[in-house]
Amino acid sequence: MRFEDMRVKDIKVALRYTPDITHWVAKNRHTHIIGINLSGREWHDFGYQKLMLEGTGVFFFNARDDFEVRVLEKGVSYSVHFTTYEEIESDTFFVKTADVSALFHG
Repeated sequence: MRFEDMRVKDIKVALRYTPDITHWVAKNRHTHIIGINLSGREWHDFGYQKLMLEGTGVFFFNARDDFEVRVLEKGVSYSVHFTTYEEIESDTFFVKTADVSALFHG
């Protein structure tokens, strides 16, 4: 199924996130992650691609993808971890956006 056709089965957690550690590996996850990055710089290595989450942007991490993270500058993001009825074919992505941080900080 394509990303734009997904049907959410269950939301496992929604959170505001600031990393406490500077390096970790995420493997064998059962949830997809969609969110908005508001600040900071994190290098994500998915094996088949590398993404720098930097500044404000929208991200999607496919549940099938293991990844390694290196935090270069602590920041803030909001994310939703969820499952779907069918596997999502779309690759993990990060799209830079206009600065929307004022929406989250009042």
